[in-house]
Amino acid sequence: MKYLFLDCEFASSKGRSEKICEFGYVMTDESFNVIFKGNFIINPDIQDNEWDWWALKNILTRSKAVYKNKYTFPTFYGRIATMIKEADYVIGHTLSSDVHALNCEFKRYSLPSIDFDFYDIANMSKEISDSKDKLSVEDMVEVLKIEGDSSIHDAGADAFNTMLVLKAILKKTNLTLGELLEKYPNSKDRTENFEINSMVKAREVNVKRREEMMKGDYSDGTNIIGPLRRFSNKKTFLRFLDNVTKTSPGNGKFEGKKISIGINYESEHFKEMMNLVQIITNEGGEYVLKGSLSDIFVTYQQILEDGSVRDCNREKYVDIAISEGKPILKITFDEFLKIIGLTNEELEALPLPSIECMFKKDSIIKDKKFLKKYK
Repeated sequence: MKYLFLDCEFASSKGRSEKICEFGYVMTDESFNVIFKGNFIINPDIQDNEWDWWALKNILTRSKAVYKNKYTFPTFYGRIATMIKEADYVIGHTLSSDVHALNCEFKRYSLPSIDFDFYDIANMSKEISDSKDKLSVEDMVEVLKIEGDSSIHDAGADAFNTMLVLKAILKKTNLTLGELLEKYPNSKDRTENFEINSMVKAREVNVKRREEMMKGDYSDGTNIIGPLRRFSNKKTFLRFLDNVTKTSPGNGKFEGKKISIGINYESEHFKEMMNLVQIITNEGGEYVLKGSLSDIFVTYQQILEDGSVRDCNREKYVDIAISEGKPILKITFDEFLKIIGLTNEELEALPLPSIECMFKKDSIIKDKKFLKKYK
């Protein structure tokens, strides 16, 4: 049995099209005896303005001149293909990003796809740590007290340290590689015809999710606009605020006015707030999160179980602004509903509004993950 450990470093990752400048590798037998190892230093074949200058300064261990003085990727293709095909297991840490980079280079230089299964040890962190987060190779080396190669971000050193980490995990768990991989089935992935299975599935899920969102089925299952880390409704609400446009002509009830609603209502009424934002926009107004910047502030009295009234921090700042001379009109939520011509029951019965505005070419998307998934 032969195990091949891989790691790559990139000179550029612009447009999710990585340009490889280092390809580190270690081939071992099943007892982790090293058969050969090395690091191909590669000319990424890019213009000076295409280099990732942050990576050059903070990650890469060699100068730009060293890389530019080497051969380009096609020179190493044959040896890379041979190593991968000879290996029984191809293993790495967050290896899908490296395999994606390989696929990008294959396509860039019109080279044949190398189709193979590969295994990622990143999600095995909890075998060696109580941390819920995935540990980096460097962290794993430290936790396992391994005397590895200290040349961090050298692709050859990282491949070698990945090998040492897996060896240590197997020793610590008293499992064979097959048993460990069976315990972590998600560690297995495959690339075929320049496509990685997990990425294809993720795209399919995102396409389906976008279709559901466009149909109006985009709530996270609650009606709460809660903390960002817990509820996706919060993110959707903020994106909607950034992009909402008129969907029907109103009567100009709020023309040129900024409206804000008490936080105790807003935080627990996602569906209603989405509709209210759209209604306010259709009526020529703008919904704002900072009550002190509003022209009209809608109060909402929330009674707690003990009969007391919950404080509204947003209203406190509104009162301060009013005391300092800002002409903010305060109205109750019932008064607000009368202005827009809805009862509370009618508001609650409205379906979620369309969020098509979030997917237009000129839409404002501050969340990069959302941008990659749905744009």
